[in-house]
Amino acid sequence: MFIIKEVEPQPITEEIEQAVVPWVWETGTPGKSKAAQPVVVELKEGKEPVRLKQYAIKPEVRREIAPIIDQYLNLGILQECESEYNTPIFPVKKPNGKYRLVQDLRAINEITKDIHPVVANPYTLLTSVSEKFEWFTVIDLKDAFFCIPLALESRKYFAFEWENPDTGRRRQLTWSRLPQGFKNSPTIFGNQLARELEEWKTTQVTVPSMFYVVLQYVDDIFLAATERDICSQLTISLLNMLGQGGYRVSRDKAQLVRTEVVYLGCEISKGVRKLGTNRIAAICAIPVPRNHQELRSFLGMVGWCRLWILNFGLLARPLYEALKEVHWTWGRAQEKAFLELKQALKEAPALGLPDLSKDFQLYVTERHRLALGVLTQKIGPWKRPVGYFSKQLDTVSSGWPGCLRAVAATVLLIQEARKLTLGRKLEVYVPHMVIAVLEQKGGHWLSSSRLLQYQALLREQDDIELKITPHLNPAEFLRSDREEGELVHDCVEIIEQVYASREDLKDAPIDSPDWELFTDGSSFVENGTRYAGYAVVTTLQVIEAKALPPGTSAQKAEIRALTQALELSKGKRVNVWTDSKYAFGVVHVHGALWKERGLLTSQGSTIKHRDEILLLLEAVREPEAVAVMHVPRHRREDRKIYQGNRLADKTAKRVAKEIRIQSALIPAKGNPADSYMKDEPPYLPDDVKLAHLVKAQKNDKEWYVTATGQVVVPAKIMRATLETEHYKCHWGAEALVKFLKNEVISNQMLTMAKRVNATCPTCVKNNPLVQKQVQMGGLKVGPQPGDYWQIDFSELPKAQGNKYLLVYICTFSGWPEAFPCCTNQAKEVVKTLLKEIIPRFGIPLGMSSDRGPHFVAGIIQGVAKALRIRWDLHTPWRPQSSGQVERMNQTLKNQLKKICQEAKVQWPQALPIALLRIRIKPRERIGVSPYEVLYGKAYHAATYQGDPHLTGDQVLLNYVLPLNKTLAAVQGALQWNRPLPLENPVHDISPGDHVYVKNWSVEPLKES
Repeated sequence: MFIIKEVEPQPITEEIEQAVVPWVWETGTPGKSKAAQPVVVELKEGKEPVRLKQYAIKPEVRREIAPIIDQYLNLGILQECESEYNTPIFPVKKPNGKYRLVQDLRAINEITKDIHPVVANPYTLLTSVSEKFEWFTVIDLKDAFFCIPLALESRKYFAFEWENPDTGRRRQLTWSRLPQGFKNSPTIFGNQLARELEEWKTTQVTVPSMFYVVLQYVDDIFLAATERDICSQLTISLLNMLGQGGYRVSRDKAQLVRTEVVYLGCEISKGVRKLGTNRIAAICAIPVPRNHQELRSFLGMVGWCRLWILNFGLLARPLYEALKEVHWTWGRAQEKAFLELKQALKEAPALGLPDLSKDFQLYVTERHRLALGVLTQKIGPWKRPVGYFSKQLDTVSSGWPGCLRAVAATVLLIQEARKLTLGRKLEVYVPHMVIAVLEQKGGHWLSSSRLLQYQALLREQDDIELKITPHLNPAEFLRSDREEGELVHDCVEIIEQVYASREDLKDAPIDSPDWELFTDGSSFVENGTRYAGYAVVTTLQVIEAKALPPGTSAQKAEIRALTQALELSKGKRVNVWTDSKYAFGVVHVHGALWKERGLLTSQGSTIKHRDEILLLLEAVREPEAVAVMHVPRHRREDRKIYQGNRLADKTAKRVAKEIRIQSALIPAKGNPADSYMKDEPPYLPDDVKLAHLVKAQKNDKEWYVTATGQVVVPAKIMRATLETEHYKCHWGAEALVKFLKNEVISNQMLTMAKRVNATCPTCVKNNPLVQKQVQMGGLKVGPQPGDYWQIDFSELPKAQGNKYLLVYICTFSGWPEAFPCCTNQAKEVVKTLLKEIIPRFGIPLGMSSDRGPHFVAGIIQGVAKALRIRWDLHTPWRPQSSGQVERMNQTLKNQLKKICQEAKVQWPQALPIALLRIRIKPRERIGVSPYEVLYGKAYHAATYQGDPHLTGDQVLLNYVLPLNKTLAAVQGALQWNRPLPLENPVHDISPGDHVYVKNWSVEPLKES
């Protein structure tokens, strides 16, 4: 925490000391407003009482805050109560070593109604302080919120628990005044003080308002006057009003009748405000951040000063980018930005106070997708800065050409500057032809709503005047000899050259062309069949016209047509007309930008028709000179361009139907092998065997045909036949085979149909993926009993001094161990591990647990390292990671509950019996119990008859002889039923394989 001491205490003059009421100064007793009415706090509908436990407070800290509690009780600010509400308190240590009382009211803030805040904006508060004011007073009220009483019915909401450190008595206390930490306290207090200040100005102040100004920000009051006598007179009157009204003023923080004061962190003097030296020193003393939280704190503090830092957004960009990273990164770029921001603070200029009697000048530029600007006002022959601006452009405008980004930057900074100008005339200096760019190129790049917003701000506002300047560096604008100059570039021309597909591409016909071509692409469905094609024509003849593959969209056909026209015009001067706005926009507006972005949209997704657009951008460079024009479609006029467009449209539709292999949307019935039966069939022995099996006979062309007319098709031909028929209807394998079996028959028809279906791109993209659910990876299991344990603490009702149960479970055998514990600390884990687990089962190879402090403590990790035990920590917020031990906790608690109810004993006494029941219970998956896994025999009671010596020997013999086979069989069953380890692959996909990735945002009925 960095404490900023804004002002050193200054002695109060004898004149003021004698003239004000003595009780206005704070003496340790908070004041109380005489005019304020008790505040009633209202809850949101349906909210339940909040009851939060008190945090543990160290005894020595409790003794430190006890005098504060006692003082507030004696003054009546705190009262004893009994409330269904309770929120915790926590003492905060001050720099002087003492503590202050803080209450955590976040839960109460959640359930109480909001009041609209009417607190002044510190960003614009000082705009009413002009250059004519030379004398200032700053007053800080002490314990301001405690001046407002709280209604009796609302006091219960702010109750907290307090334990007296001397007597040990616990009780609930609550506030009778407006508490600190309540979300509505600043607004409520600010409104009350504003009412009393307004009444003071109207009833007690006789000075004309043009000679003074009074500002208020919550409990900080600022007074400015033109002359010293006026400032002194008003200061005395204001202090007396506050004292008689019940308020108390901090003597140490009072700055009375001075030519320079500190207010809201700014040093204010005549016409000037600058950053306070103490604030700069505190920020510059911040060490290099070590994590995201410290970096965010630094940016918050330095961001408050951004008005004084030229190009703040540009300097701070590496730090904001570091905040976006999931893992903490601090490199050279961040180090440089950190130091440059501190240096910029040290060199921060004194900014002029906004004078609303003068016009403002705003200088704007755009650099690296940041809007940068300086707001100035003229003072004599110079221009004095009032504020520096830097704002990040949004994602959409960041992808525009540079001149259009300047338009967005201008709009963004005008909106920011108007917070200070408050409707005063604003002259905006920009290095670009903003209006010309907006009108001529805005429609290609901006949405209708954004274009309307920009036009309304730049053209329809009386307080905005745009001027053009060639100076790009905002710092250059501060020189008095720099005025608006001549343009150094033509924005419209720059956009056309940089963002067209080629530098000399025209959108108006060129002179003396070798060719004048018209293009059109067509895609339509007729009689259940989709057709697609394109045409390149002149007004009199067809140059090229071809059908396109079924499924081709109209946009893709239009791009293909324009590409072919440009390729056919290689080395020629050509005019090309197209009726496709999409194709026209690609070559003139978006194509070059998409190519620069790697054929990605501004949101980062791949553009549609990527390959076709790349071919178009290459083809547009083939002609010697080229112009691409847009012609409205479906016009009946006799002009040449409309005649050519109609011919292209008619030709494209005609050739689309000439495609030889149609993709029928409704399958046609017929023998699919007819096209192959003209040739001799390439039968293999398996095909002949099938023909004999179905009693088929050869026809005159040596093809086997059954009595029902089925043709026996060789396997080689059947694969191609299935592919052809599948692409007509995209049916499933079984449906396709049933459909064809009336006409053809072949070996392994269903198998081949399934392979065809699996390799069809259209089916793979659209059919739901039906496959066996992938088996989830299992947790780590030891190779032998006692090699790997899961461990966890479980909380139980306190009995015999024990409140916790430490549970171990062997992951191989399922054998549980459980130990009652007084605490859930690391020492309990170490004690049971060294005294119970290791002596009985040996040193384990590994252990696993959650990330509780009792398992990640240094002593635990030290013991594990010394004994070479691998200690794995479970994934946070995923109970499945601790599946075995969590399930064992549940089972143990269930058994303990049953035994305690039946035997009327406490749970530590019932624990051995509960463990026995679990150890001898057969496990569901393998059918044997943990006892059998460990000992190789079934559990049974001692019911043997006869001489114990003889029977004991026989039992031992029967146990030892088959022990090896029994253990091998049990452990084999465990190995086969072991879950798949997390390291093993659960699919057959390897790096480098081509796969389809499901795109959940694609519209299902959208054309490809």
